[in-house]
Amino acid sequence: GNSQSHKLNVRERHTRALYINIPVPDSVDISLIAAASKRVRPSTTSGQKYLSIVVDDLCDLEAWLGVGFLSTPMSGWMMKFNLLVDIKTEDEWKPAYQILTLDFERGIGGRVKKLGAIATQKVPTDISLFNMSCGISGQSTAKDMVDGVDYSAEVRTTEGNMLLKVVGKLESLTSKEEKEFAHFIVARPHKVLAQNNNKYPAHAPEDGDGAVFSSDGVMKVVLSETLQIPLLEKRLSSLISNSIMNSSSPESSQEIGANFHFDLKSAIILLQPEYTLVDHTNLGL
Repeated sequence: GNSQSHKLNVRERHTRALYINIPVPDSVDISLIAAASKRVRPSTTSGQKYLSIVVDDLCDLEAWLGVGFLSTPMSGWMMKFNLLVDIKTEDEWKPAYQILTLDFERGIGGRVKKLGAIATQKVPTDISLFNMSCGISGQSTAKDMVDGVDYSAEVRTTEGNMLLKVVGKLESLTSKEEKEFAHFIVARPHKVLAQNNNKYPAHAPEDGDGAVFSSDGVMKVVLSETLQIPLLEKRLSSLISNSIMNSSSPESSQEIGANFHFDLKSAIILLQPEYTLVDHTNLGL
């Protein structure tokens, strides 16, 4: 469908967005989790596909009321586990991201957002605990992003199991290659979803009045401790086995997990000051 048929939904300002970008090895069959549509393909740069885990402070959520946007008390840290894809819309391939799983920070707002996400996005959604050096939600921009500043991010399940942990220092992007890569990662104004275990692939544009997807001011996080992402293999194997069980030709999903050999040493970690998206209703692909 064209953007005229996507109705305005919400405008969201996200600050201090952490992007953990993990190259997808050839041994992992991305087609098992990519939205099942000829209008979706993996996004590549220098021939490399990426998974991108985004942890950010959804500090302002505004609902569209038909005449304007109204602010709601729904701030909180959140995490999107994404596959970077392109979507074909109006006969042109455009950069997008496919949400594989969602996590919202524990609290009343988080519970409301979880229910909303399950109803509208229809992808696996959890409530989790966030411990961010940027501070609590709504105040994450108080600390300056400058070279050499300590940075850490930790996300855990409500039972306390580690989902991811990043510890390092901020550094400016210097080379043209680094800046182009940052643009490749963050400039993605389209959302794709493999709803209900990929039975319903869907799409929504996220550009519009007030939307900003800029790589200006993006910095890199240089690790001082080993990167930990236990959620990566757990969630991928669960997504892939669900996708196989729901496909018309179910194969054995036993050997799937054996193929996960992600090289976390080649992950590229970025921190973006902020972005704003204007979400629309999802339409089937």
